[in-house]
Parts: sequence; C-alpha cells; structure tokens
Amino acid sequence: MVCFGAPVLPGEKDLPDPIISLAHLEEIRLKITPVSRVLIELDVTEDMIRSKLEEMLQEMGVAIVKTADAPMLEIMAIGVAEPAVAGGLAFNIRLLFYQNIYVARLDRHLMVPTFSDFNVSLDRNDRIRDTAILTLDHLLSRFKNMVDRASRVVPSK
Repeated sequence: MVCFGAPVLPGEKDLPDPIISLAHLEEIRLKITPVSRVLIELDVTEDMIRSKLEEMLQEMGVAIVKTADAPMLEIMAIGVAEPAVAGGLAFNIRLLFYQNIYVARLDRHLMVPTFSDFNVSLDRNDRIRDTAILTLDHLLSRFKNMVDRASRVVPSK
C-alpha cells in the first residue's frame, strides 16, 4: 500500500508562507540522513536517493553547493519491520527544506526547516525498492512543483 499526501493549497496568489519561502531557489546543499539498515538491506541506498535528488535539481536548474549558509534540502528514509505483516515493511521518506531566517524576537539568524513533506508506506519486502523510488519521485515532484508555483507568484529581485 502506498499513501501520498500533499498540502491543500489555496489560489496561486494566496500560497502559504512555507511554500512562498521556496521561490527563486538557485542553489542548495544536500543532506541525506543515514538510511535505515533495513532499507539498505532491501537496496534503498543513500546513492540511489542522492542520484534522484541530483537529477531533480539539475532539471530545476538549481546548483548543488557546499556553502554553509545556502538553503539545505534533507532527505530522511526510515524503515521499520511490521510484525503484523509477514514479509512487509513500513517506511517513511521525509523531505525537509532548511533556510537561514531572522527571528526578530531573538534578534538572531537561525537555520530552520521552512518547508517539509513526507510519505508513509507499507509494502512487501520484495517491492520496497520500487515503492521507495516511486515515493521519492512523488516527493521530489511535489517539491519542484511548489518551487515553480512560488517562483511564479513572488517577483524576482
């Protein structure tokens, strides 16, 4: 079973702030949180995830950088064996987009997630890799769509 969720969005001119914060993305750092061992054993690897990320960012024309103050896209892939489903696995792929923001109340700049998306799935072990690829493709497609929508609404500098 695969279950996808996405934000329910109002009209283009009334996009929520987390989506507006994605406008005109030009460069990004990547972080892939260590993938759960159970997923690695089923061939869902950091290399596979990195390849998908790089492919999507290249399509978007977004440069991958290592600059510490650049926005950061983090992907987390967590798998948990499901005892109630023999030969099955529950897994969560999470996308978090961090940006350096100013918090006036604290008079500080902080690197915090301004946008997130996730998917929770349950599937048979022999189908996990295919389901994970599909899931990651959907998450990245939604992220790209949100960047595109925000960039159409927010005037560029």
